[in-house]
Amino acid sequence: ARVPVPVALALAAAVALAALALVNPVASVVTGVSTLAALVLPRGRLLLRAAPAGLLLVSVGYVVQVQLRHHLPVNGEWVQAFDKIATVSWIAILLLAADVVVAAAQRRRGKA
Repeated sequence: ARVPVPVALALAAAVALAALALVNPVASVVTGVSTLAALVLPRGRLLLRAAPAGLLLVSVGYVVQVQLRHHLPVNGEWVQAFDKIATVSWIAILLLAADVVVAAAQRRRGKA
């Protein structure tokens, strides 16, 4: 069940604010827009389900290629070498959380 646009806007804004507080403005915009699309477009929720897998594959690919090219030592500082891709990984997690919000809103709308 699609959610009314005013409710969808409020939920997307709430998710975007949470993403802003947890990660950064880029994650906020991507997560907010994706949530809004999932709430108002007929197949929009597919984005929230497929995008995290793609984003995590991009993250893994980046980490593997950096490790292969630079032979970074595996110690406590290893993770810091990948700060450039961290936002992509966080967005994947945020989209999974947004899917939970969308599912709850649609379930609630379906009962109304």
